[in-house]
Amino acid sequence: DYLRAAIMFGLARAYFDQLEYSQKYFEGLLARAPHNTDIRHELANVYRWRGWLDRSRSEYAQVLAIEPELMSARIGNAHVNLDNRDYAQVEAEVLALTEYHWDEPAVRNLADRWNVHNRQEFIASAEFGESSGSTFGDNQYRVELAWYSNPLSNNWRGTIFTHDAYARFPEGNANRQRVGAGVEYRHKRWLANLNVSSLREGGETGVHVSGNYRHTDHWSFGASYETASNTTPLRGQRVGITSNMATVSAVYTRHESADVRAQLGYQELSDDNDVISFLISGQRRLFNTPSHRVTGIAEAFADDHSRSDVVYFSPQSGFSWSAGLRYEWLMARRYDFGLTHMVTGQIGQYNQSGFAADQTWGLNYEFRADINRRFSAHIGINRRQDVYDGDREHSTFVLGGLRWRF
Repeated sequence: DYLRAAIMFGLARAYFDQLEYSQKYFEGLLARAPHNTDIRHELANVYRWRGWLDRSRSEYAQVLAIEPELMSARIGNAHVNLDNRDYAQVEAEVLALTEYHWDEPAVRNLADRWNVHNRQEFIASAEFGESSGSTFGDNQYRVELAWYSNPLSNNWRGTIFTHDAYARFPEGNANRQRVGAGVEYRHKRWLANLNVSSLREGGETGVHVSGNYRHTDHWSFGASYETASNTTPLRGQRVGITSNMATVSAVYTRHESADVRAQLGYQELSDDNDVISFLISGQRRLFNTPSHRVTGIAEAFADDHSRSDVVYFSPQSGFSWSAGLRYEWLMARRYDFGLTHMVTGQIGQYNQSGFAADQTWGLNYEFRADINRRFSAHIGINRRQDVYDGDREHSTFVLGGLRWRF
């Protein structure tokens, strides 16, 4: 009875979203009872919730080596294998568990998660807005749609996608409309994509290849290369300019509440303008309860352009930084259903070569509805002040999106 009560106390703190406390608590219990599989199993759960898949799998392996038929550990191990994209193992375990234990709620929960994973997926995102200046257009919109097939041989998915972008300039309107298709590969530590796209009216075929590798629980690395890139400025594309874009990135994830990301980019435009950029950003949760979260965020960006005598915004060099807070309020939750409000505020500074540094700021509100595991949607509004060539521009955007498994 004492052990059950002790375990429930640790789980209560985890369910209260105090994962660091729960982790240390179970590690302390395990130090006192190193052969207790119940304690080790719950510690493995906490490791998984913190995003430490390798640690979690190691603890589950020790539990199952002692009690290979312990159902709670088999279920937890299947969940972490699903997070780790080890789909063949999950498929076999779901079949074995559902054959004999379908009446168990935890087994049905795992089976439902596996069923959702094996469905088709539709993702949509859009933003519409206006700006007081015309650097990137005084009226703009962007709409992106993507459909993913059911998993093929566990690790592959086909995809079809569209990209629509529009901006209005004093000298005329610019738009980019692309459609493409490709494949996605997911297996354990690897996630890779290969896509081919072209303009809807024909011409300008582009290829996009990307890959991401999760090296450890804390480090992951990525790289991508895109021809006929959608990052080409619309003002330049309006007069026939295209570009190729290459990036390499690294992410350090301390745990579920803190990470740092860095990305180095190289863009080669067809007008002989080469752009080198570097972005680093980070976040750290500062306050946390089941309904309220406050996270500190910071970002720095630097770029260098080989040409500035072009039709689009292309400073010789620039450096910007910003810092702020993100507040999340989980207004309602029941199982997989949740309604969340999120407000983000940032202030910063932009320093462009040849111009005085000036202040930037941004304020964003978003409402997110997670209906169930299969459907979620969000809508929001963003207000910003940016600085280009020494002039302040204010912009307001409405944004939204959805994700649907069907």
